[in-house]
Amino acid sequence: MRRILSLGFLGAAAALVLGAAPAAAQQNQFRIGVVNTQRVLSELPSVGAAQRSLEAELGRYRTEVDTLERSLQRRQEALQANTTLTAAARTQQQQALQQSVAAYQQRVAQLNQLADQRQQAVVAPVMRQVTETIERIRREQGFSMIWDASANFVVAVDPAFDITDRVIAAVRAAPAPAAAPAAPAPRP
Repeated sequence: MRRILSLGFLGAAAALVLGAAPAAAQQNQFRIGVVNTQRVLSELPSVGAAQRSLEAELGRYRTEVDTLERSLQRRQEALQANTTLTAAARTQQQQALQQSVAAYQQRVAQLNQLADQRQQAVVAPVMRQVTETIERIRREQGFSMIWDASANFVVAVDPAFDITDRVIAAVRAAPAPAAAPAAPAPRP
């Protein structure tokens, strides 16, 4: 009876080892996953709500820019239509208009910067969640790398495939490259 138990125990242990072998082989297997992040983002309700909020905010920026543009256009047209101005007065108004155009351009740049910052603030949390989810799925399902089909770049990669440290060590260990020969002196 003891012999049967020990054979049963050994058989079970062998089965566990043999069952683990395919898992170990899978860990050494290079697997690539593909994700379409544009589709992921388009199907998330939180992205739609964030996009609507951002569009409303950006709409206010566009309204301000349009108002400033119309004002500048009216001033430009009034200056061109006024034929009674002296040369000095015309020059003065043109300079004032140029200053207004410069102020307009500065304001547009500020609004563009604000829009970029707001877009980052709105999009960053969603992208962080999507990226973390992709990384978690990569680890859980044993993918070596996840490729984004919509952007054509790698989104997540198993750090085991990163050879950066080895490349740095090899370059440091290699002899320094020869200096480039000096350029010949120009002929007189």
